[in-house]
Amino acid sequence: MLRLLLPLVALVAASAAAQSPVVGDWTGEIEGAGLTVTFHVADADGGLSSTFDVPAQGALGVPTGETTFRGDTLTITVPLVGGRYQGTLVGGAVAGTWSQGGASLPLRLTRAEGGAAAPPERADTPQPPFPYRDEEVSVASVDGVTLAGTLTVPDGPGPFPGVVLVSGSGPQDRDADVLGHRLFVVLADHLARRGIAVLRYDERGVGASTGDFGAATTADFALDAQAAADALAGRSEVSSVGVVGHSEGGLVAPLVANALDAVDSVVLLAGPAVPGRDVLRYQLSRGLGGAEVSDAGRAAYGAALDRLLDEVSTGSPADAAERAAAAFRDETAGLGPADREALGLDAAPADPLAAGLAGPWERYFIAYDPAPALRALRVPALAVFGGLDRQVRADDNVPAMRAALADAPAGSDVVVFDGLNHLFQPTEAGDPAEYGQIDTSYAPAVMEAVADWITARTP
Repeated sequence: MLRLLLPLVALVAASAAAQSPVVGDWTGEIEGAGLTVTFHVADADGGLSSTFDVPAQGALGVPTGETTFRGDTLTITVPLVGGRYQGTLVGGAVAGTWSQGGASLPLRLTRAEGGAAAPPERADTPQPPFPYRDEEVSVASVDGVTLAGTLTVPDGPGPFPGVVLVSGSGPQDRDADVLGHRLFVVLADHLARRGIAVLRYDERGVGASTGDFGAATTADFALDAQAAADALAGRSEVSSVGVVGHSEGGLVAPLVANALDAVDSVVLLAGPAVPGRDVLRYQLSRGLGGAEVSDAGRAAYGAALDRLLDEVSTGSPADAAERAAAAFRDETAGLGPADREALGLDAAPADPLAAGLAGPWERYFIAYDPAPALRALRVPALAVFGGLDRQVRADDNVPAMRAALADAPAGSDVVVFDGLNHLFQPTEAGDPAEYGQIDTSYAPAVMEAVADWITARTP
């Protein structure tokens, strides 16, 4: 899910003045693209947060990254689609530019009426009767963090196998809502109907949970998941405890299993098995496949990404973004106009990219290698990948996962589902921009495979 392209690199809302004049709903048409977009900007703990709609593509409530208003300039990043809006507030409108994939198009925003659009009803939205009950729960994690969640318990005498669901990157509530797909509602419903108890929770600082999301890293989220798993283990309705992690949650699950004896299995849904810098480098260069870039341009761009990632993740965090942007510019300085245009170097300069990757979560993720925690597992693990995942690419991560789990306990397995994307939706291309247009949340075959594997481990 990591926080770029949905997953895997989502930037945290930055500071802005209270009662900012940009708070509210803003809409406009991207000139030359024929797409109307709407930003919903809100106050958030002394700063700003926002979401993003593209109704024509079925994308509503898209999570954004950094949202700032400094001076008279509004800046909003949308990591899910690799986009960025920057404009100047003049009177009752914001005149600016939408940048994405090397293109830079005018976008003038005016006040919108009616607020955020209602999310679409998905085909796999759970329908009654529900053969289970939901219970609101509260879990104490580290100091200052209390997790609010929902425990779903199947009907019947029990006890039942139980799992904790750990969401992907970016601020996720207990539903793991992505573009109107309530992933964890669908998954919890399916597992509960198969006789599995499910605990899902709002991440720290999200929804009804307390804590500071913006200051947290994957290691901090692992402490929260560990507290949730420990709480689930104490429930009389539960006979065993597994951790099911999607995307970044797939990094968290092995850390929890290695730290807590109560955990007896893990399921990794699109969980990375290669270092974070490799995942991110692929995401940042994925769009070059069809670009008209020379071999020299591709080589320079790759070297620039390597240096940027090295600088942003090492040394003092105080000047990491500045060092990283300078390194990127140095590697691409000699490129000609054609390559610069094809790579979008002038329309999307390195400074915003470097700044967006210099936060605590991003620095930790870039430097983190999941292989040691995977090799240390002493409980069975099921790793599931979508063959058309364009965020955690199967070609890279499946061999690495198989190698890391080579000595894992009996019952461990690595499975690839062809034709599915990072959300395990049926797709032909796997492009994250399609997530909101696909009606399915999790493919039923994936949920069945997970349920079968969990119940097979339960006496």
